[in-house]
Amino acid sequence: MNLIGRMRKICGLLILLLSSCARQFDDNTDFLTRSIVAYDVFRLIDIPRFAYAPLSGGNIGGFSVNRVTGQITLVGTYSTGISPSALVTDTQGKFAYATGGTTLYAASIDQTTGALVSAGTQATGAAPSAPRMDPYNRFVYLISGAGSVTGYAINQTSGATTLIGSWPSAVGYGKPLVHTSGRYLYANTGSGIYMYSIDQTSGALTSLGSISDGGIAGQMELDSTGKYLYHTYPGSVTVFSVNSDGTLSNIQTVAGLAAPSSLNLEHPFKRFAYLTSLTGGTTVMMYQVSNGALSLLGSVAGGTNTGAIRIEPSGRFAYLCNQGSGDVTQYSIDQFTGLLYSFGSVVSGSGPIIASPDPTGRFLYSPNATGASINQYSIDPFSGQLRLIQNTPTSGNPSYVGLVSYPASAIYQYYY
Repeated sequence: MNLIGRMRKICGLLILLLSSCARQFDDNTDFLTRSIVAYDVFRLIDIPRFAYAPLSGGNIGGFSVNRVTGQITLVGTYSTGISPSALVTDTQGKFAYATGGTTLYAASIDQTTGALVSAGTQATGAAPSAPRMDPYNRFVYLISGAGSVTGYAINQTSGATTLIGSWPSAVGYGKPLVHTSGRYLYANTGSGIYMYSIDQTSGALTSLGSISDGGIAGQMELDSTGKYLYHTYPGSVTVFSVNSDGTLSNIQTVAGLAAPSSLNLEHPFKRFAYLTSLTGGTTVMMYQVSNGALSLLGSVAGGTNTGAIRIEPSGRFAYLCNQGSGDVTQYSIDQFTGLLYSFGSVVSGSGPIIASPDPTGRFLYSPNATGASINQYSIDPFSGQLRLIQNTPTSGNPSYVGLVSYPASAIYQYYY
């Protein structure tokens, strides 16, 4: 390696060390070093190996992911006995769970092929919510439309579930949210956000009371620190602080959008948030985040009937699916202000709802929810421009693409 190459690597490692220290003590320093300085580093990245999509017609599509090209190849189509409306996988890529109708479906993931092996079903009661797992892959929870939060223990060999119990909430549709510590659970139903502690051995819940959710069961999201919970519902976003005992305290309500998605808090600097509408929307709202509180920065145009916005891992680009116009709007993100700047759109297909950037930041997957296919794009590392790699037909309409990764492995990347 020549002298310039050696100096470049030494500088890169020094910047990486400074950036790591800054993340612990001063987010502002981290922001400046990561925004201004170019450096080469080795970092740990989860590399996708399988992808799964809930399909209309009662199936889940399973795909292998080419780690070099990003292309997906069908492994199999798996009957669930339900019409899966939501799908989650555990953090180790061993198990998958889906809900639909009145049933929770469980499967293990073959670690070689990615094939799903059914681990049975559980009756859930009417209209179960999307399932949510604790961060240690021990328990799975859902809300039943009949007015209860139900928990299941996960068999660590087969992925099969065993009923732990049900705990009353109010009748109404919502989604549970498990705290990043795995110690607390929150369930919103339109009659309040119900707060619970989670027994770390059994998974049983203990009520911590409830707090007003604005009268509507909207979308809930935690920030990466677990200190703040955001509840988005028509017209507003309410911010709660998470107390040391797991209870919530209301600290702020700001203007939002009609029929909003969950607040996007994916930006790595933790200073910006973005909100779209899932029905009839044409704009993206932009917020600055400071100690959990939101300050409106303004709005930017999207496409027609927007879906959800996603940010690729470096935080430099964002992508918005537009269900009505059948395309994906591309944005650059100003790293100092958080403002979005559109640089055009790419054709996707019929009814794209939410795209999935891969953890390496090289590829993006967009399901066409009324077009029975999944688009795979490469992401230009300098411009953020999407380029279509392949369109993969599916046996039903896909609503989402979930990626399952190899264990984190060191790969060489260039940051700037």
